[in-house]
Amino acid sequence: MKKSQELAFLIAHYAKADGIAATGVPRLFTAKLSSPSEPAHGVHSASICFIAQGRKQVTMGDQLFTYGPGQHLVVSMDLPVVGQVIEASADTPIFA
Repeated sequence: MKKSQELAFLIAHYAKADGIAATGVPRLFTAKLSSPSEPAHGVHSASICFIAQGRKQVTMGDQLFTYGPGQHLVVSMDLPVVGQVIEASADTPIFA
């Protein structure tokens, strides 16, 4: 089993429903979404986001970042972004 598949399995254990779920670890969250999303404007706080399954796209200024399993996004300070889940389905939701 690939590491991203193992991570997706672990996230699925905590993320039973679509949305963002807190874990027992402060500032550690899991995310699940069963369909692509519309672009959402917001402020991305300093963080690292791992994608275990699915694909996400984030625009910061004029830069577009697309990432999926085995990839991650590191944000070192609060930044305005536009984020969108671009690959997810009921059978293979995004797990992050």
